[in-house]
Amino acid sequence: MASALAWQHVADAQSSHHVAPKAAPASLRNLFTEATIVLPALNRLRSSKDFARVTKTGYRATTASLVLYLRVDAQLHSDPQVGLIVSKVVGGSVTRHRIARQLRHAAHEHLREIPPHSHLVVRVIKGEGNYREELREGLTKLSKKEAKK
Repeated sequence: MASALAWQHVADAQSSHHVAPKAAPASLRNLFTEATIVLPALNRLRSSKDFARVTKTGYRATTASLVLYLRVDAQLHSDPQVGLIVSKVVGGSVTRHRIARQLRHAAHEHLREIPPHSHLVVRVIKGEGNYREELREGLTKLSKKEAKK
């Protein structure tokens, strides 16, 4: 004869077995939609040396809530790379991560506008703003500065 605790575990296992198939398609759907809008790993700037090099020697453009730095060099990887700087001044952790997700999504949309062989660093200076439009505006300003070169 089984104890009450052993019987309870069997019941829990059976009920979770029936719940799991319903939850799986939604989570898979989220994975596929997020994978299509995320900035690819190839296009992410990660090295602190690269961040420092771009912010100190690159072109700079400012918008209402963003500062963009662009460095173009023929020796860099052919695909453009984008890095984000979202400091604690902008807000708490949830706010910073939400802004970073919005910027990564916007950067993915504007990858074709970023010149090849370049690094782009986006610094957020205010917590509120239309980042998609401001990123486009900043890239336009940077392309004009680069064209004057």
